[in-house]
Amino acid sequence: MTLPETIDAEQLADRVAAGDAAAVAVELREQQPADAAEVINELPEHARAEILSHLSARDVSHLLEYLVRHGERALTPLARLPGGSLTAIFNRTPLGTAARVLREMPRELRSEIVDSLAERDIVRNLLAQDEETAGALVTTDFLALRERMTVMQAQATIRTSEILTRRLSHVYVVDNDDRLVGSVSFRQLLLSPQNLDLGRIMRRDPISVFAGTDQEECARIMERYRLDTLPTVDAEGRLLGFIDLPEVLRIAEGEATEDMYMIVGLSAEESVNTSIARSVRLRMPWLLVNLVTAFAAAAVVGMFESTIARAAILAAFLPIVGGQGGNAIIQTVTIAVRSIALGELTLRNARQVLVKETMLGLTHGAAMGVVAAVAVFLWSQELILSIALGVAMVINMLVAGAAGVLIPLILRRFGVDPALAAGIFGTTVTDVVGFGVLLALAAVSIGVLGL
Repeated sequence: MTLPETIDAEQLADRVAAGDAAAVAVELREQQPADAAEVINELPEHARAEILSHLSARDVSHLLEYLVRHGERALTPLARLPGGSLTAIFNRTPLGTAARVLREMPRELRSEIVDSLAERDIVRNLLAQDEETAGALVTTDFLALRERMTVMQAQATIRTSEILTRRLSHVYVVDNDDRLVGSVSFRQLLLSPQNLDLGRIMRRDPISVFAGTDQEECARIMERYRLDTLPTVDAEGRLLGFIDLPEVLRIAEGEATEDMYMIVGLSAEESVNTSIARSVRLRMPWLLVNLVTAFAAAAVVGMFESTIARAAILAAFLPIVGGQGGNAIIQTVTIAVRSIALGELTLRNARQVLVKETMLGLTHGAAMGVVAAVAVFLWSQELILSIALGVAMVINMLVAGAAGVLIPLILRRFGVDPALAAGIFGTTVTDVVGFGVLLALAAVSIGVLGL
């Protein structure tokens, strides 16, 4: 069931303001949690807090998994709920989700809530993990079977367990020290003889990751091996929990969005709902960096001021060379950044990729250079300057292909996210090279031929 199309967030906010919050809460309770969370996220903060206060702890706990995907803004109303209500909510919430939500809450409130939880030690351990690693994403509400259990005992354990296994096609098997040793499918448990030990039918040494493994690496492993879940272990091999497919899809979507934003100097924290003041703080730094790098290109142009004075038409050529080079390097940088994120571009195959992109740049440059030179000659009748433009285009596109691979790799080598700065530095390189080559060739032509 979904909300009627005629009811939107604005109408719900008006109803809450009119004192109808309890009825709105009842309607939202009947929706799928993902749909209800999306509607709640669109409401003003006071309306969100009012609705959450009319929902049971169980209802709110079901919403948290989806509210946390909308970021800090969606979770701020939780701080308005009484401490006892928050404790009841988080005690009913899967521990992995609880930890992700608590990370978005003010430190003092977070500490107060954690201290009141039944599983406080586990939650503290999850909060201590780097939020970009497997340890922060792990689902700790899982069922593990013992290696020496018989099939009959395993079936009985599953039937009587209060831990949900609805998302799993199999369960993990541990030894007496809780170290992960294998996995067994529900199909095997159903069809195998009742007296067999799990050690006889399980699949040994399943693919797993350590708690400190980067979340992008986890996503790559699950995609490579087509896994629905990925077990996470500590340094001694003890099973901590697992990462499931929906969580990895969320990671992949978030990382793709973050890379896309960063390439143009935006923060993944920003959205259409971000305040003007916060948007200014997020965007201004990289706009200033871009301004500083633009002065490098301006300085190159300034060195050839006399050349431009003698052939003013060169000023019209500069955007052609700079624009084509900028477009080309952004294309290459985008591919390189994404390939680095997916593990497809490494130092081992960097030379092969560099040669390929350089040759691609040379090919594109030759084609674009000829077209540009012919078009400019037909327009201006300046043969030598048209040839200079064509040559500058070839060289700049070649440089764009090489720099588009090298800049992300260099930034990665120095610990800088390639997505964050590669685009800005890349366009600076193509502007400086393109302007410099064109104006230098023009200066030589003018000096030799007396144009």
